[in-house]
Amino acid sequence: MNFFALLGARFKLPDYRMVLEPSVGLKKISDVPFGTDVNIIAKMLDEKLFGGFTYSFGPSSHRLVFLGGVRLDKFKFFYSYDQSYADFQGYNNGSHELTLSVDLYKLKPKMMKQEPMPETAPPSMENK
Repeated sequence: MNFFALLGARFKLPDYRMVLEPSVGLKKISDVPFGTDVNIIAKMLDEKLFGGFTYSFGPSSHRLVFLGGVRLDKFKFFYSYDQSYADFQGYNNGSHELTLSVDLYKLKPKMMKQEPMPETAPPSMENK
């Protein structure tokens, strides 16, 4: 059985033109010990620049991930560095990742406009 849960929040800090997004992730994958991720992402300059980190821990390993990136229209470019503190640390000095993300459908929130209910019901098809 696999189990994933994520709980997060979004805090706008208008005085600093920044948004903070802390979150906690829990995961349990078959035959793998339970794991927890603690994350914080800071988005700045109208969410065009962002950075943060993740600390993952469980019974068998710990890792720290640093993340940074930029958003240009529908594209996001990420760089991350992942440093593990597991038993194999002597063989690995961490990993570097480059990611390109594309928002195919960037939906903008719209206020739904509700039409007033008519005073009388429209004539039904049965009366015709």
